[in-house]
Amino acid sequence: MAPDRVGLDVGAGLAWSYYYGFLHLILKGMKSRISESEFNDATKYSSKMYSKVLVLLPESCFCPSTLTEDDPDHFKHVGFIPFRANRAGNVARDYKSSVYEVTNPDKPTEKYLVIIELATPLMSLYEMHIDGLAELSEERKQTERTKFIETLQFILQHPKAAELGKSISFLSYKDTRTADNKPQYKLAKLICDHIREN
Repeated sequence: MAPDRVGLDVGAGLAWSYYYGFLHLILKGMKSRISESEFNDATKYSSKMYSKVLVLLPESCFCPSTLTEDDPDHFKHVGFIPFRANRAGNVARDYKSSVYEVTNPDKPTEKYLVIIELATPLMSLYEMHIDGLAELSEERKQTERTKFIETLQFILQHPKAAELGKSISFLSYKDTRTADNKPQYKLAKLICDHIREN
């Protein structure tokens, strides 16, 4: 029996599915929805609104249910930017993009409002590795993660998708943890640094 039961190019397939099933739907008109949202109201929010959707790509492929779980001091969920679309038999399906206020732990006055998505297909790779059904090794998981990221980059740099690519930014990072499952990285700082540099 092969060491992994999954077929070839799982990561590439997940990337295409993520693009057509989610990203190309929410990215269309996203800049307008951001500019028209309450989060650009300076009288209500003093934090600067980041103009792109930030997609997080953890190296472990594990995607927590909320960013406040590990770091409530530097992540505050402040609301959603909603979107509605007809999709695959679902009439007026609701999509909600989460908006977080992110504070730089090394510089508390530096704050941003950010639409943050964890790349959910990576969680599928994580679960395929953990539960044993797909017999996906750690090495193969990392290979498929790389394929996923490279395929997404290829898609969003294509002339037919390049305009949507202007509305998204990716942050890949090493999400190492201690033996008692505490994060050894400052995700809030990584995000603030990424925004400042992009």
